[in-house]
Amino acid sequence: MFEIGKQFPPAGDVERLAKYKRGKSFFDGKQHEVYQRASELLKDTPFASQMEKLYIAVNIIDILCTKPADLLVKKPSNTKLLT
Repeated sequence: MFEIGKQFPPAGDVERLAKYKRGKSFFDGKQHEVYQRASELLKDTPFASQMEKLYIAVNIIDILCTKPADLLVKKPSNTKLLT
């Protein structure tokens, strides 16, 4: 696993770890960081005009991930229904 004098993390894992970091930023509600990175990557491509139209207004990733997990392990939901 660890070898003295070798690169850590291994070169093959750097991209995967970067994806985890971007995913955590998105989950934590820091969509602007992901948007800025995407804008930089796509600025000289045919997709640049589409990035001008992209707007992320709601952090729905948190809800989509945590609510099913809460239901799966039988935690009481904190969702309130309006009547």
